[in-house]
Amino acid sequence: MSLNLALLTRSGGKDVISIHERDTLEVTRSWHSDTVDAQGISWSADGRWLAIWESASQGHRFLIYAADGYLYKTWSGPVPTIGEVDLNLGPGIKLFDWNRSGTHVAVADYSKQVTVLSAPSFTEAMSLLHTATIRPAESLQVLHLH
Repeated sequence: MSLNLALLTRSGGKDVISIHERDTLEVTRSWHSDTVDAQGISWSADGRWLAIWESASQGHRFLIYAADGYLYKTWSGPVPTIGEVDLNLGPGIKLFDWNRSGTHVAVADYSKQVTVLSAPSFTEAMSLLHTATIRPAESLQVLHLH
């Protein structure tokens, strides 16, 4: 599938998403995003989903739109688990990336946490915490997401 060009701009204090035809760059659709101060935009590898995330000052929030511009899902951050996760998550999203097949998305914040979400439900599949010091185990450990 060939992806169209998606642009994130700001006009009149509002975030605007526009989809442009790949070959002609003609605008095929445009809409105001439900964001306060969007930081970035990214297509899934299969072109089904368009993710827009807020700047770090707006907290852990990103929106998933279908390719036709329909708001599909809003995610507002990891669900804290008392005793297992440091509840001090740090301000907002720092990094956002899809896996190659578009089945998962990783969201990293300004703390030591990375949350992996499963598509198309965009629900939390796993949460990873990076320790300050890495101590290798005696055996090799490999994590593989399907």
